[in-house]
Amino acid sequence: MPLTDTAVRGVKPADNPQKLFDGGGLFLFVAPSGVKSWRVKYRFQGREKLLTLGTYSQLSLKEAREACADAKKQLSGGIDPSTERKVRARSAQITFEVVAREWHENQKPTWSEGYAKDVLERIGKNIFPYLGTRPIGEITPPELLSVLRRIEARGSVDQAHRVRGICSLVFRYAIATGRAERDTAADLRGALKTCVHTPRRHHQAGRHRRAATGHRRLPRHVHRKKRAATACLDLPAPERGTPGRMGGNRL
Repeated sequence: MPLTDTAVRGVKPADNPQKLFDGGGLFLFVAPSGVKSWRVKYRFQGREKLLTLGTYSQLSLKEAREACADAKKQLSGGIDPSTERKVRARSAQITFEVVAREWHENQKPTWSEGYAKDVLERIGKNIFPYLGTRPIGEITPPELLSVLRRIEARGSVDQAHRVRGICSLVFRYAIATGRAERDTAADLRGALKTCVHTPRRHHQAGRHRRAATGHRRLPRHVHRKKRAATACLDLPAPERGTPGRMGGNRL
C-alpha cells in the first residue's frame, strides 16, 4: 500500500531500523536515532543496489517519488543512478573559481608579480562573486554574458572584453584537464559592445613633430595591421617592460 504524508510524518523511531515501502522500490528508512531517509532498491547488470535519495527533511513524499522516477529513467537508458550521482557530486565541486585559481597558479611563474595580480583581480572582482561557485562545466553563454554586461554598464567596455578573454583561457584549461567540454566564453564573440578608442593628444603632437622634422608616416596598411593587433584586445595588456611570451603563457 502506498505511503501517505500523514503516515510518514507520524512514524516514530524504534529500537531497530524500520522500512516503510511506497512501491516501485522506494521506501522510507527510519533509523533508531529518528532520522528518516528515502531510499530506492534497484537492480543494475544483475546486481541488487541501493540508492539514497535524501532525508525526509530534504524531500517530501512527492519529491521522493519524482526522484525515484528519474532514477528509473536512468536505468532504462543503461545508466547506474548511483554512479551518476557520484559523478554529479564531483562535478559540483569543480567550480569556476577553483579551476581559475589553478590555471592562474600554473601561469604565474611566467608572469611578473604585478601582472599576475592584475589578472587575478580582474576575474576576482568581476566573475567570482557571480559565477565563482558554479560548476565550470555547467556555465552557459547567457550566464557569462549577463555578468560581462555588468562591466559594460559601468562604461568599461574594454575591460569586459579583457575579462571575457581571461575566462576563455580558464575554460580552455578546464577542457584540457577534462573538467569542461566547451569554451563558453568563445560563444560570446561579437556579443559585447565594440571598443571605441579615441586618439590621444600625443598622437596629434606626433603629427606636428613629423611635419617639422620632415619624417614620413608609415604606410597606411602598416598602421592598419598594428591597430588590428592592439585595438580592443580580449585579453589584459602585458605590463610595460615585461617581455611577451608565445604559446598562451602571456595574456
